[in-house]
Amino acid sequence: MDNYMDEGFAVQLHFGPQIVVGQWMTVAPGFHYMFAMKERKTRAKLPTDMFSVGVNNAREYFSLLGLKPPCEMNPKLKYDIDEKYSRQQCMTECSLDDMNKYCNCLPFHDSPYVRMCELEELADCYNLLKEYNATQPCEDCLLACRERCVDRTVETSITFGRFPPRSQIKNIEALLTRMRTPATLEQIREDYIMLDIFYEKLSITVVEWYEAQGFESLIGSLGGVMSLWAGMSILTVVQAIVYICHASCCGLCPARKRKKKSRKVKPAPTASLATPKNHPSLSTTAA
Repeated sequence: MDNYMDEGFAVQLHFGPQIVVGQWMTVAPGFHYMFAMKERKTRAKLPTDMFSVGVNNAREYFSLLGLKPPCEMNPKLKYDIDEKYSRQQCMTECSLDDMNKYCNCLPFHDSPYVRMCELEELADCYNLLKEYNATQPCEDCLLACRERCVDRTVETSITFGRFPPRSQIKNIEALLTRMRTPATLEQIREDYIMLDIFYEKLSITVVEWYEAQGFESLIGSLGGVMSLWAGMSILTVVQAIVYICHASCCGLCPARKRKKKSRKVKPAPTASLATPKNHPSLSTTAA
């Protein structure tokens, strides 16, 4: 089409049926491109079965200590909710927030929720953004864009060179002549692209999100430090707290104080050795 600034076609390497908007690689005719692929996996490391928490849900594992995972479990895009989420696309949408706020439209962006700006509106919209000093995306929005907790992507490195090389021009022309599609060097460089796609490495880069210190390791570390420097353990600390609470409750209870004050010691009964008057006395004499 005549309204494009360059010619060629766009390529994207991805897993699954959904493509990632904004991650296209444009290739132009007259060049030899080499795409080296490497698989990258992102996942959240599941915890142990110590508390039976987080066996099937990584968010439960991170919420054990009230923490949030440094990634998103099921993220969605704001303007292209049906497209596959990516951090780059999320940051791109952050740059469109001010345009949507002040102009109620998006430039060169087809969204089912917000209309696309007309060409006549763009100049006024950009002037309005400059007036409100809103030409840069919000930092809070950029920081809120995080990676997916579970994702599988392709990392690609690109190298290219001139096509065809001078040493192979005659061979290529002869090949095209045998294929009944003769072409000159100028036509070859205008209409042909040589593209090689291969795996750079057979290994997979795996990125795991997990807590640097879990709940059980935190308790173990605290107990080890206390036993080393204070000769105590978690059990003795708990016992001391229970003893202090029990002593304070018993000492501050007014009913117990009154009961202690009113309690007196009674003398024990003693046996009398006196002989009653009506009982006959016994006397003995020496023989």
